[in-house]
Amino acid sequence: MDTKNIAIGAMLGIVVGVALMYAINMQNISKLNNQISSLETANENLNQVLDAKQEIIDTAETAIEAVSILEADIAAKEAVIAGYEAYIESTDALLEQLNTEYYQLNVLCAYQTYKLEEALTILNGYDSDYEPGCNIGGVYGGLDFDDWWDLNGGPLDEWYRLVYG
Repeated sequence: MDTKNIAIGAMLGIVVGVALMYAINMQNISKLNNQISSLETANENLNQVLDAKQEIIDTAETAIEAVSILEADIAAKEAVIAGYEAYIESTDALLEQLNTEYYQLNVLCAYQTYKLEEALTILNGYDSDYEPGCNIGGVYGGLDFDDWWDLNGGPLDEWYRLVYG
């Protein structure tokens, strides 16, 4: 019976050893399951953070596209403004040229009228029926036209008022 007892003891020893090993491994497995659970929770949290970051990236990309569109719109409007500024400059130059020509025409018209009145005044000496439109000597005070214009000249309507009253 000794062999039987030894065999039973060995069997009991093996069963107790296996039970102890199982208990020790169950603790390790339980710890590993807890770590797995913690890692799964951390993974879920990281996925949520990743989703939030992706939304931020998508929003930023949308904003960048909007800014690009606005920049293109601004560039187009700046080109239109540059065109308007060039138009204004050319218009100002044209107005200046027209004002100069207008002034020259005023002087020319006044000078031609002066010469005409001077000729008609001389003609008055030959034709007593002619009545001059103005008294050249009285209006111009003995000055020639250029000197008188430098002193009193101006727009044709002012000149006309001074000469013809």
